[in-house]
Amino acid sequence: MIKLIVSDMDGTLLTPERNLPDGFFEIMEKCRAKGAEFVVGSGRSWLMLRHLFEPYCDDMIFICDNGGFMKHRAHAPQVNAMKREDWLKSAADIDALGDAARAVLCGMKGVYVHSLPDEVKFATEITDYYSSYHEVENFADIDDEIFKTAICTRGASSEMLAPLEKTLPESLRVVLSGPHYLDVMEKSVSKGAALARLQKQLGVTADETMVFGDYYNDIEMLKLAKYSYIMENAVPDMRQHGAFTAPSNADAGVLKVMQSVVIEGKI
Repeated sequence: MIKLIVSDMDGTLLTPERNLPDGFFEIMEKCRAKGAEFVVGSGRSWLMLRHLFEPYCDDMIFICDNGGFMKHRAHAPQVNAMKREDWLKSAADIDALGDAARAVLCGMKGVYVHSLPDEVKFATEITDYYSSYHEVENFADIDDEIFKTAICTRGASSEMLAPLEKTLPESLRVVLSGPHYLDVMEKSVSKGAALARLQKQLGVTADETMVFGDYYNDIEMLKLAKYSYIMENAVPDMRQHGAFTAPSNADAGVLKVMQSVVIEGKI
């Protein structure tokens, strides 16, 4: 019996226009009636996800910011904060890249960026993923617990991965989270680590877990599910990390699998 359904957002559950597919909440409730809880597993921030899932957000489970922030219904969030000196160092490393990238610091009180440039590219990429943020002149003035440094890149994010890995403090890791995004977090933090903690808290096994993903930051949580689905629209080398393939996000693939496998029992 499937007890947990965990889905990535962008490129997975969300449509190409970054909206929830029609009928999502109805399908979610039907899955609950079958004993399966839906869990959001995203690189997006809690603030953005909260708006997306209103008015259900206080009765749902969220793994946000690639595992840096977890919200279990109305309970206090579980956060894996970075050391202050580490996130300041990561932000300085990104600043050193000049116009190639921008740092976005995600904390308990909010999201922080340097004053946004007039360039449409960076402004659009950042506002697409962060609904609200504070513009600051100096990151050292921030008084907050920072659990993720997101890196918005002008070019392909994959080109920035190796250079950043060489400069970051040993306690941190950097992961690809999108075509123009990388995320820097504590080394122990990932979507998979957060899901493993949730499975333990709820007493749910891998055999009772279903996971959907399309990108490299989903790999760790896909490993924790017997029913691991790679989206049809995923990058090709992701196929090896899933037991099954789901229809594309443009075709509401996650909902179709939830309907057929969880609700109708067609495994």
